Amino acid sequence: MKRRERTRQLIELGGLVAKSGLIDLTDDDRSVIFGILVEATAKLRVEDKASLLTLWRRRGKRAFEDDSSNDDLRLSRFFVTAASSDTGYPLGRSEISRQHIWTY
Repeated sequence: MKRRERTRQLIELGGLVAKSGLIDLTDDDRSVIFGILVEATAKLRVEDKASLLTLWRRRGKRAFEDDSSNDDLRLSRFFVTAASSDTGYPLGRSEISRQHIWTY
């Protein structure tokens, strides 16, 4: 991967971390954020990887498709959805251009 492509990828991934609300919810504690990512990686190694990826992909797509501009409402909807099942409310609209992050 070329340097420019790698830089773009890192910026986009940082945007996803910001969009998810992790920065605010963890008071920008980098160790906590990294720990969350390490935990997700560990889950993918020991649990049913295909099912987890399907679940997380569905939630991520809903987050980008929602037209809501209220991030607090979006996050509360996410937690209600995550706690009950994978159905329910859609998540908030991305301030980051969908074209630059996801290509379906």
